[in-house]
Amino acid sequence: SDREGIPDDCLIDFDMRLIDLFAEMDKRQLRIRDQIQADAIIHSNGTKITVGDQVLYESVLPRELLERVLHFADEHDLAIGMTSGDDDYYIHPEHVTEHDIRRWGKSGRQYKDPWKLLDMKVRTLAYIGVPEGAKLLEQEFPELKCPLFAGLEGADVIAKESSKANGLKILCEYFHIPVGETYAFGDSMNDLE
Repeated sequence: SDREGIPDDCLIDFDMRLIDLFAEMDKRQLRIRDQIQADAIIHSNGTKITVGDQVLYESVLPRELLERVLHFADEHDLAIGMTSGDDDYYIHPEHVTEHDIRRWGKSGRQYKDPWKLLDMKVRTLAYIGVPEGAKLLEQEFPELKCPLFAGLEGADVIAKESSKANGLKILCEYFHIPVGETYAFGDSMNDLE
């Protein structure tokens, strides 16, 4: 079959279009995504919604906000940034390396100048640290939200209006599917919406 090699727990058969909720995807996840042949994708906590090559919605963090967040993280010893391809752009990368070593026993990240983020299209950031740091970011930046990772060792940092729930609503409207006829599931705090 064209879905051979997909774990059984990844195959779900609903009487509607399959909506794929992958965020930052590694090679294995990309292979599974391609085998599933999703009709649509909600990317990175709802910061981008696509149907094929068509972008239905995209939220990019404004440069001015991004600059304020990076300065705040630098001043408050918070590890915040993002990975793009094989490159990692983090304020306080030493905290990210410590986290990786604690969690996986090693860290092979390729750190680049985090201030280059100001010239990039940034939809979401990652904060690596304790939940109190995520709360501090939300208090300082009311236009952002920081849903915690499942292991409570960090959070996504995204525009307050972006969410997987809003992404699902956009796709339901696009495909003419009542929201009440959909199912959502997840493994982290950002899936509760």
